[in-house]
Amino acid sequence: MKTSKRTILIVLSALLAVVLIALFSVHGDMSVIVDGEPVTGLAGAGYAFGGTVIGLVAAFLALILVSLILTGVSIFVMIILAVVFFGVLVLLSPLVLPFLFVAGVVWFFSKKKTASTV
Repeated sequence: MKTSKRTILIVLSALLAVVLIALFSVHGDMSVIVDGEPVTGLAGAGYAFGGTVIGLVAAFLALILVSLILTGVSIFVMIILAVVFFGVLVLLSPLVLPFLFVAGVVWFFSKKKTASTV
């Protein structure tokens, strides 16, 4: 048995155990109402277990959907920030150009000449 199938089986078994413990620890009858009629006993526990599984699956799918939406929004925000950054860089380039020219001249003339060995 693969690990993921084994993990799912363990989680569902633990969930069934929790539902059964809740069924037998409640004082009085635990009833699940289906179509206006109360269902008690093991059938009620089955319905409660099914409802719990459906609720967990819905919550898991909602988490997946929210994570995809947040991923899309974060990518969109990163693109906007990159466009703004490069826009500011292009706007400031005429101001930085004289400093870059002076730095290039200083760098060019400050190179150390190395002796060539033959």
